[in-house]
Amino acid sequence: MRGVFKAKIFLGALCFSAVWAQEDGVLDLLEVGNPFVPPAGQYDEDGTYYLEEIEVIGEYIEEETTERIEVGIAELDETTLLRFGGPSDSVLAGQELQRSLRATLGETLASQPGVSASSYSPGVSRPIIRGFDGVRVQTLLDGLTSMDLSQVSPDHGVAIDTLMADAIEIHRGPASLLYGNTAIGGAINTRTRHIPVREEGKDFEFASASGLESQGDGWHQAGRMRLQGDGWTLGGSFSEREAGDISIPGQARTEQYDALYQPRVAVPGVGEVPVENPTGVLPNSAHRSSSQSVGLLLGDPDFLTVGIAHSRFDNAYEVPYYFAGDSTDFFGDVAVDAELSRSTVRFEFVPDEAAGFIDRISLRLGTGDYHHTENFEGRDKDEGTDFTETEFEKEANEARFEVFNGTEDSLLQGVMGVQYASDRFLATRTIVPLPTPSRITTNYESESWGLFLYQKLRWGKWSLEGGVRSDYSAVLASEEGGDPLQSEGRTVSRSLSLAYEEEDLPGLDRLRVALTGSDVKRLPTPTERYAFWNSTALGRFIFGGDLDGTELSEESSRGVEATLHLERGPIQLDLAAFYYDFSNFIFLEDQRTSFILTAAYVEAPATFHGFESSLSVALLDDEERNLELRLLADMTKGHNDRLDQPLPRMPTARVGAELVYTGPRWTAFLEARHSFAQTEVAELPTPELPTEAYTMVNAGFSYAPSGDRDELECAVRLTNLLNEEARNHTSFRKDTTPLPGLGVSTEVRWKF
Repeated sequence: MRGVFKAKIFLGALCFSAVWAQEDGVLDLLEVGNPFVPPAGQYDEDGTYYLEEIEVIGEYIEEETTERIEVGIAELDETTLLRFGGPSDSVLAGQELQRSLRATLGETLASQPGVSASSYSPGVSRPIIRGFDGVRVQTLLDGLTSMDLSQVSPDHGVAIDTLMADAIEIHRGPASLLYGNTAIGGAINTRTRHIPVREEGKDFEFASASGLESQGDGWHQAGRMRLQGDGWTLGGSFSEREAGDISIPGQARTEQYDALYQPRVAVPGVGEVPVENPTGVLPNSAHRSSSQSVGLLLGDPDFLTVGIAHSRFDNAYEVPYYFAGDSTDFFGDVAVDAELSRSTVRFEFVPDEAAGFIDRISLRLGTGDYHHTENFEGRDKDEGTDFTETEFEKEANEARFEVFNGTEDSLLQGVMGVQYASDRFLATRTIVPLPTPSRITTNYESESWGLFLYQKLRWGKWSLEGGVRSDYSAVLASEEGGDPLQSEGRTVSRSLSLAYEEEDLPGLDRLRVALTGSDVKRLPTPTERYAFWNSTALGRFIFGGDLDGTELSEESSRGVEATLHLERGPIQLDLAAFYYDFSNFIFLEDQRTSFILTAAYVEAPATFHGFESSLSVALLDDEERNLELRLLADMTKGHNDRLDQPLPRMPTARVGAELVYTGPRWTAFLEARHSFAQTEVAELPTPELPTEAYTMVNAGFSYAPSGDRDELECAVRLTNLLNEEARNHTSFRKDTTPLPGLGVSTEVRWKF
């Protein structure tokens, strides 16, 4: 790994050389003969380069850039969720996405208001919205589900390569129902260019990014190509990422955890020996990933287009040691290999104006093949004892047909459609003793249909949005040597939102207030009902809620959300407050056992409440430079009404600030997030340990030598500048797996 780091160090040198060259002229990247500029021309006094044959080259570039940006925004606006998103929705794109980009989707979004991450190791995490995770947060890739196991099992990450993200949409409003009755917390749609985007006037494009990071001597590289002709566009992409064991500020395990669980291992002939608590480095935390995609777009965007794409994502990560509660159990490390092959087809039809009511018709088809293995490798007393502990496979199919009506100027605008999905899921667990273990496979076959309708009515300064969704699902579960189990049911969910918007009020430039109510119902997932296997990521053996003879019931929640948006000159304020009441909230609860750690799916009446807020102030805003200050705060609380105690793994309250500067060639940012201590923890059936407060400070800058960030840009980012010991309270592994310490990364992005 260190050899790779040294071999690729020239990338960081290139970044700093560009800065040095511009300021001191020692190595002028803009001199004649440099491959990034034309070979003949001249400079004016401020360093602007002009071709001899074309005198107004600066104006031409500005017009071309503006057109390209408009094309990108138009493409984003065509997505269903963006088109009908609410005031608490947000989009991460452009420079903001580059600043936030991390190895996993959860880490990338963890600094957004109302969003946190549940991490198990540096190579895997999942986003959490308002305290909801898993099945209650729909993770989408280009408008279809991610087709992995992240939404049906809490011990799996999201199989989405963040290096391929063009934009990430975060939706918390009622429009999330368009993608399922499970999206109580919201929906997250990652936009890629697996199906290429057509750009008029630019028939060939290539973009690449390469970077290094000090944490784990990590490195990454990615590239994307697009070629288009008359009526067709061809695209392809690739990426690689790798990092070794991360550095941490202190010890891996907390003192409270060691005192409660006393991690130890029984060594033959010696007795019980305490397990060493690593310091400075988190062993077995390396990860690597790669992805490839190829796509084709055919047709006329103003009439009919057909897009086809195939992609593959491979993710391998190690899981830090977690004491399972039995000193005689196998002692060693676990590594996970996961891969997802995915194919999608998209049809988009735009009728002519004679169609009137219908604005657009869309059909999306997708199929995915996901494979996940958890491999044990023994060490010390169990050295040489290697086996596959648990194996998961999933074959997924999905189809979405949508009919859009109206436009932004119409009195009525909305979408109606149907969604179909079928899954085949196999979970195979190993039964010891070794060396001839037996393996038992549990098979789930599920099928679901969803009918949805969402409409937005505008009259004057008022708007009324309403959505309704009806779902049917059926599950057949079977295990070797056991009787098959079957469940099916129908649910109906609905939402309604009323908004008022006014401009040019006395003392205000813009005011928007909205009130949203929802009534959402969903059936338990097969994993929640029938799970029966060891989860390496959770460090527990998990049980389905139906296995005790009492079936989990339909989960039902009612919620209300109020939002406020204010603008006055350079100041913008956004505030959202929410409340959810569950008649039976289904969650994983740690159980008391005499030897190993276990968790079971249980249900209990519960309530959630909290808020998200942001205040933006433009300190400097002219044609070339912008300086913005942004203040953030969020809080979520969940209460178990059955036991009259907090729900486990609730996000901590946070406050933060960001200062972002954008200039012709330079951008820079400084951000700080303070997470308060989480002392409101569950006591029963087993005590949940609290989490201490921490402050995360990040900074960075980027530089475009030519002034056009679409050509060449160098970036440097520093994370956890204070080298704080930080732990995600939302994670099962918070007591054994801290977040990385101080890190420095560099990246060079090039596009032509």
